[in-house]
Amino acid sequence: MENRPIALSILFQEGTNDVLSEDQAYLDYLYKTLKKHSTLKAEIRGHVYCENNMKASKNRAKIVYRDLVKKGIDKNRLTFKGFSNSQPISYPEKNDADRMRNRRVDIVFSK
Repeated sequence: MENRPIALSILFQEGTNDVLSEDQAYLDYLYKTLKKHSTLKAEIRGHVYCENNMKASKNRAKIVYRDLVKKGIDKNRLTFKGFSNSQPISYPEKNDADRMRNRRVDIVFSK
C-alpha cells in the first residue's frame, strides 16, 4: 500500500474540476481510509489528458486535498501535486474512455 500510486476512480468532468457525481463515494472511501490509519500520509496527484495543463492537474489534486481537510484530516498528512499529462494510464488516447481514465486523481500513501 505504501509508496506506489493507487488509482482511485476519482474522475472529473471534461474540461472542469468537477468530480463526477458517481465518484463522490471514492472521496468518502479515501477519507475513511485515512481516518482509520492515522499514521498514513497521502500524496494526492492530479492528472489530465491530451494537452499539457499543469494548472488543471494541480487544481484537481487540490479539490481532493480540500475535501479531506474539510472532513477533518490533518493537512500536515497531505500533499498535492499536478502531473499534467506526463503519466497517462492509457496511451495513446484513442477514444473518450481512454481520455476519461487519464483525467484522474491518484494517491501515493506513505508513513
